[in-house]
Amino acid sequence: MAATETVNNVPTDVESIVNRWVVDYYMFVAVEFFKNARYEDFCAIRDVLNSALLLPLDSTDVMPAKIRVLQFLSRINDGENLGEININAFINNTQCYVT
Repeated sequence: MAATETVNNVPTDVESIVNRWVVDYYMFVAVEFFKNARYEDFCAIRDVLNSALLLPLDSTDVMPAKIRVLQFLSRINDGENLGEININAFINNTQCYVT
C-alpha cells in the first residue's frame, strides 16, 4: 500500500515521488561512473536502476530522456547495436516505466 499525503489539498503519492528521486540520483551516479570510466560500477548502478524503474514512479517530462540516455550509455558499454536505433522499442519500453 502506497503512502499518500495531502499537499495544498491535492492527494500525493509519496512512494512514487520518492522513487523518482531515487531514480534521479542513480541516473546521476550512473552518468558520473560512465564519464570516469568506472564501467563495472556503471553496470552495477544500471542494474539497480532497472529494478527501481519497475516501482511506481512519478512521471516527469524528462524521465523518458533520462531512460534513453541510460539505454544509450549501456549500449556503448556493452558494444551492442551501436549503429541501430529502434525508436518503437524505446517508446514501448519507456511506457512501462512511467506511470
